[in-house]
Amino acid sequence: MEQLDLTTPISGQSVTSYKVLRLNLGTTPPVIDWAVVDNNGKTFSGSYNGAEGAALLSILNTANLTTNSLIKRVMTKLQADGLIPSGTVSGMPQ
Repeated sequence: MEQLDLTTPISGQSVTSYKVLRLNLGTTPPVIDWAVVDNNGKTFSGSYNGAEGAALLSILNTANLTTNSLIKRVMTKLQADGLIPSGTVSGMPQ
């Protein structure tokens, strides 16, 4: 299973990694709901909807997932949006 290994652990919390717990896609209206869990079991979630949700659904729907997995794409997007800290995706896609 893939996970995000943090470049710099979150001090005081001993957070060193995150995994995608849930990913729900909806088309009408366009929405992507996500949830991640850290290595301590703390879960947090969010969603992309409206125009941004529609754009992301289009990207995912047409993506070639053989070289860049769905989970890796989700982690990369969450990092780019500042929702989770920076790190490197490790592990094998399931």
